[in-house]
Amino acid sequence: MVLRILFSLIFFSASFIVPFYFDLLTISLVKVGTGWVAATIILRALCILSVFISLLILKNTFSKTRKISLVIVFLIALPTGFGISFISPIYQSDYGDLTDDVQLVKLDELKAEIGNFLSSDNSSTLLCFFTTTCPHCKVAAEKIGINQEAGQKIKVVSVFPGEVADTEKFIAEHGGQQFDVRYVNNDQLFVETSDGVFPSVFLIDNNGNTLKHWTGDNLNYSGLDYLLNLEQ
Repeated sequence: MVLRILFSLIFFSASFIVPFYFDLLTISLVKVGTGWVAATIILRALCILSVFISLLILKNTFSKTRKISLVIVFLIALPTGFGISFISPIYQSDYGDLTDDVQLVKLDELKAEIGNFLSSDNSSTLLCFFTTTCPHCKVAAEKIGINQEAGQKIKVVSVFPGEVADTEKFIAEHGGQQFDVRYVNNDQLFVETSDGVFPSVFLIDNNGNTLKHWTGDNLNYSGLDYLLNLEQ
């Protein structure tokens, strides 16, 4: 009996290990081609399975009549494991389209400041406004960088204010080595074109028209999958 209880505790503890390494495990799965949403569903299912096995062992240990069905055990494990998988949430909402209707403004002024960043063909561009001290910017930059490693086809242009040294440190530490990095010295222009919320990520066509826009922590797993699978 002691051994069974020990195994039950091991499986239940395993369900807590997954969320604490959720980001790392998700990235690992994305790099092998699962996609962001699929990767997170796999990990959440793993949490549920760990809880289910733990409860099943306890059921077989303490329920002498064995009348508690597997369905009941699963119905207990499902919300428990699913809830455990959200111990370390990253986004406002992990799934769904969280874009808004914000349009990129002052395109000509921005191009005059940082140079023409639009594609010469018909492909789209991901224009990302980051600040080097913004926590959500660091997360977004890392995830977009992973997308590029995983085969994202659209070009990424990242725009920063402030010192070049700060930006280089940000890029080195947060996965933006493949970004086309530009600098805005005009703070007012930076705020006006970015809409003042960071990160501010615009998906734009080669004419500068906004197709999608994400801010803050709204560039979630669904948004990352959309960009990863988007043709040029």
